[in-house]
Amino acid sequence: MQRTIQSLDGHWDFHHSGDQALALTEVPGWRTAVVPGPWQAQFDDLRDRQGRAWYRRTFEVQADWVGAPVFLRFGAVNYHARVFVNGTLAVENEGGYLPFEAEIGRLLRAGRNEIAVAVTTPTDDPAAYPEFPFAETPFGKQSWYGPLGGIWQSVSVERRPADHIRGLRLVPHLGDGRVEVAATLSRPLPANHDLEIEVEGPDGTVAATRVVAAPAGRAAVTTEVFVTAPKAWSPEAPDLYRLRATLRLDGEAVDVREDTIGFRTVETRDGRIYLNGEPIMLRSALDQDYYPDGICTVPSEAFLEDQFRKAKQLGLNCLRCHIKVPDPRYYAVADRVGLLIWTELPNAGRLTERTAARLEATLRGLVERDGNHPSIFCWTIINENWGTDLVHNAEHRAWVNKTYHWLKAFDPTRLVVDNSPLFPSFHVESDLEDYHFYAALPDHRHSWEGFCDRLATRREGTYTPHGDAKRTGKEPLLCSEFGNWGLPDPEQLKGPDGKEPWWFETGFDWGESVMYAHGIENRFRNCGLDRVFGSLKAFVEAAQWQQFRALKYQIEAMRRRPELAGYVITEFTDCHWESNGLLDMRRNPRAFHNVFHTINADTVALPRWDRVAYWAGETVEIGLSAAHGRGDTVPGAALRWTLDGSGIDGSGTFDLAPGVTATAPAAFTAPEVDEPAVRRLELEIAKGGRILATNHLELAIHPRRTGPAAGAVRVWSPDA
Repeated sequence: MQRTIQSLDGHWDFHHSGDQALALTEVPGWRTAVVPGPWQAQFDDLRDRQGRAWYRRTFEVQADWVGAPVFLRFGAVNYHARVFVNGTLAVENEGGYLPFEAEIGRLLRAGRNEIAVAVTTPTDDPAAYPEFPFAETPFGKQSWYGPLGGIWQSVSVERRPADHIRGLRLVPHLGDGRVEVAATLSRPLPANHDLEIEVEGPDGTVAATRVVAAPAGRAAVTTEVFVTAPKAWSPEAPDLYRLRATLRLDGEAVDVREDTIGFRTVETRDGRIYLNGEPIMLRSALDQDYYPDGICTVPSEAFLEDQFRKAKQLGLNCLRCHIKVPDPRYYAVADRVGLLIWTELPNAGRLTERTAARLEATLRGLVERDGNHPSIFCWTIINENWGTDLVHNAEHRAWVNKTYHWLKAFDPTRLVVDNSPLFPSFHVESDLEDYHFYAALPDHRHSWEGFCDRLATRREGTYTPHGDAKRTGKEPLLCSEFGNWGLPDPEQLKGPDGKEPWWFETGFDWGESVMYAHGIENRFRNCGLDRVFGSLKAFVEAAQWQQFRALKYQIEAMRRRPELAGYVITEFTDCHWESNGLLDMRRNPRAFHNVFHTINADTVALPRWDRVAYWAGETVEIGLSAAHGRGDTVPGAALRWTLDGSGIDGSGTFDLAPGVTATAPAAFTAPEVDEPAVRRLELEIAKGGRILATNHLELAIHPRRTGPAAGAVRVWSPDA
């Protein structure tokens, strides 16, 4: 028989009772909530409320569903759920990010049936929530942006055959086209079956087939199937294969389960990350995976498609999904669009035996749910020491190291980071030697340059000094968090009714609410900035271009260091009060969207300078570099430069090799000008008639005077 799925998304009865545990019969009244969606995103009085709540709805089934193999499935409920069908407890689940289900056929009746869900989203009050206080659960950024409570992913009821495929673990091998298939079944088979495997290629044609026996008494089947000359999956060519597993009895199909796979390899060698055997420069951004109307509930696959395509327009080849287990559609779209995903375990607040068990169970469930996605290339266990004390506690360091080795064995196809550190924390053992560093530009230019130098020469304190470090000295070096603030246009964030969104005043309260988006118009005028910029819109645009210039300088400084294997910009999108995104909270682009890829690409032209303001007639000395991050060596590449409107130019030729920076100086006399002027130093890397990269540097030229220069040129410089 065919599987039949009925969605239970939509309107549910809802009641929030705070910390009070009510029986269903004690609920005093109901209001309407939309499932999926956290209650904090739907009710003004519950924006920052955790606690207990009831959900309830009815659904209809046909008579032949009664007693049949019918499963009620929840994508995710935060944090603890007890599910009742027609008044009988069907399943109890703890954990806020992963799916769970219950067989409910025995509880059904023909016609109308009722589902009720008691949800607990705990606070850290041990008297109210002794079994799972908030700090001992994986919660991630809820302590920053506000809590996430309720049924926040989809719900469905599904009729299946009694004998069906519960799960598929698929491990493709690029080298020989082999695909390891592990199918888990609903129960030990009562009779001999066959398992048929069919693989469709990216073009839709059949690439491989195999039929293996599934003997009676077996509850799992493992086999291999071979694809001839498989196409490699990569961000540039996200070729996907579809594997279909059919359980057959006497030749008749009993059940079908399918999933997509991608052939790709990820490894590290000599300080570089290799994708499919080629070095890759990781150009990533931190993604909080928060959404403008649903907190963590994805609006649609189309929304994900749009934001990921914008990520690629910005030159990104990776997103670091930050201490969050996302909706599985996140990975499915990344697979199709072609984005690498670096996924992190949500942190807890303190490490106890119960916390460790919950973190380990979440890691296992994450790999089991999402392990087939080729886009995922790396897991992180801990972020910035949060929820642990690696700095002072040897037992915590031993736990994270033990978990690192367990995860490497459980999923050998991916890289693993033990702790992604910010001072004073560090690594114990890790596949990547990454570190976080924030230095706002232009104020802290020299601090940033010093960090890049220390990181590139492995002098930053990235590993434990306690004698338990397991460092090879060949781990790829990355700055995995850095960034600068910009501003979104508040008019673009308002809803259809013209009102500002509720999250303008939510989340962690920084600086007596000065970080909140609410009130920006008043603060703009009260600071007298209207007299400088004329309008808030002009100020926002100027802030975005300042963000671009700062990021440009930081990225250029890193790309001049061939020892560095990549970076992660904070962040992909704004999030509530955080305004440091490359897109805003509604995924509107910044003013620099169409030029950002010129500094965020595999091949880049890099100016190096000490100042950008000169008197006419002064000697201008600019260091020029070319960096190449991936692919074959480009022999005879030309680095050309010209100062616009002056007739001054120059060029150099060299072989452009992956992971190597080529340098050449540019020296010239600043041209004569009658009035202060801005001249653009245009840079270009070319091979034959093909332009590989472009960039520019703005120089302020002042006419020669015996006294102070008249007039002013408003141009940004790290020193002035």
